[in-house]
Amino acid sequence: MLCVSVKFYFFDISNLHSRYTLMTMQFGQFLDHDLTMTPIHKGFHESIPDCRSCDSPRTVHPECAPFPIPSGDHYYPEINITSGQRMCFPFMRSLPGQLQLGPREQVNQNTAFLDASQIYGENPCVLKDLKGIGGRMNCTQRPLKLKDLLPQSDHHPECKAASGLCFIAGDGRASEQPGLTVIHTIFMREHNKLVAGLKSINPHWEDDKLFEQARRILVAINQHITYNEFLPRLLSWNAMNLYGLKLLPQGYYKDYNPNCNPAILTEFASAAFRVGHSLLRPHIPRLSPSYQIIDPPILLRNGFFKPDMLLQHGMVDEIARGLVSTPMETLDQFITGEWTSSL
Repeated sequence: MLCVSVKFYFFDISNLHSRYTLMTMQFGQFLDHDLTMTPIHKGFHESIPDCRSCDSPRTVHPECAPFPIPSGDHYYPEINITSGQRMCFPFMRSLPGQLQLGPREQVNQNTAFLDASQIYGENPCVLKDLKGIGGRMNCTQRPLKLKDLLPQSDHHPECKAASGLCFIAGDGRASEQPGLTVIHTIFMREHNKLVAGLKSINPHWEDDKLFEQARRILVAINQHITYNEFLPRLLSWNAMNLYGLKLLPQGYYKDYNPNCNPAILTEFASAAFRVGHSLLRPHIPRLSPSYQIIDPPILLRNGFFKPDMLLQHGMVDEIARGLVSTPMETLDQFITGEWTSSL
């Protein structure tokens, strides 16, 4: 079985976009995690089975599906020089989701609605660990009036941080890479800011009402950014008009069809919305308050589920400035090796 990136090699060639910044790419990933999450088989205590061994389907988990490193791979060796054994790429099959006999179909773990589930979780059990007191979202509070960060967990199954702690949010991938963690942090702070504002004008409201009203506003903000800012840049205004996606200047949308199945298509989750992978750059830039470049930038391979760097004073702000001020890559057939080889 040949890896797609070898059979149809995605060369790592940079073509910077002339109009849009990395924030376009980064919001796209944040949006994707609102809509899609394909779960895999897990081990005890939500652990991820190690399917690296070529015989792992027999020795580790029957749903392991490792594939041998193909001959001539540009990055991985075909043979382990230490053991002399064939090298395999670890892979675990997705959970099946069909309700009847037929071709295997994957399941979407997230809610397909644009409901900010990446912030609040796809079910009450996830929300329970995120919801704080006074209508606020839980956060990591820091001394000396430093800004709050996302809450941390010491039992995240994919965490690679030296501290053993990764940030958590409504979606389990919030610590996947620093740019994504920054967006999650901004939205968590915005929820708590909304709660403070609502409480100041409605001091009689109970905690649950403060939380739910702030949540409604933040869900609406998330939807408005998606339809008014993100989609026109991804699809063009012509496509927005053609498919009736443009927001109304006033009033309410009247054409909702309750009989239309809103579930995410596998083709969208697995292929179509992967366009964002082409928009990535190999590093995340950092800018000072005066928008001067701070070296070194963050190489993606050094940030995958390693969020300790965000504990540094000013790091969240530096990355945010970099996202809004630096061009993203152009949508083409080229994908950075930081993603194809290191993630």
